[in-house]
Amino acid sequence: MTAGDYRLGWNYEKKRKFLEAIHAYKKVIEKNKYCDEAYNGLIRCYVRMKKQDEAMDFMRQAVALNPLNSEAYIEASYCAPVNEVEGILKKALEINRNGECAITALAGYHLMRGNLNIAKNKLITFLEKKLTRNK
Repeated sequence: MTAGDYRLGWNYEKKRKFLEAIHAYKKVIEKNKYCDEAYNGLIRCYVRMKKQDEAMDFMRQAVALNPLNSEAYIEASYCAPVNEVEGILKKALEINRNGECAITALAGYHLMRGNLNIAKNKLITFLEKKLTRNK
């Protein structure tokens, strides 16, 4: 990965200059097609630009190159069709069982769907496991 191009993309992304960020991230991928961070950056930019198809396409590309890229699933879940969100987040959890981001995103998904008890149970189970590990 060219760290300079990636940092440039990240800086543009933080400033909400998504087209410039996308250009920088794509330059990284041209040089290293296996750069998870650049794919995840592209997904985030397309999500924030509300370009669902592009975000989902880059998620598919990212996980085809690295099936263990759980962050790609999590980022794409923010724009995925509602009927796909739970499956996408469950895939992220299969990859990273202790993934705090995936758990909270899944709980948030259930909360938005009005499934308060499911959301609460997901978070309680996660916190209980985390407390047990930290003892």
